[in-house]
Amino acid sequence: MKITEESRCADLAKANDAWQREMAVCGEPEIGIEAFLSKQTPTFRWTGRFSRLFEL
Repeated sequence: MKITEESRCADLAKANDAWQREMAVCGEPEIGIEAFLSKQTPTFRWTGRFSRLFEL
């Protein structure tokens, strides 16, 4: 199946619609995609659990 510009745009529209529905379910106000993705990015935090290993 050849991907045309119309089918690519239709796929993007479907993804955008799904994203908007998810935002509505989450109770989030409409935000940009960059802000949405940054909320989903896991952050690493040093807890110090293994700090004793480095003190040997």
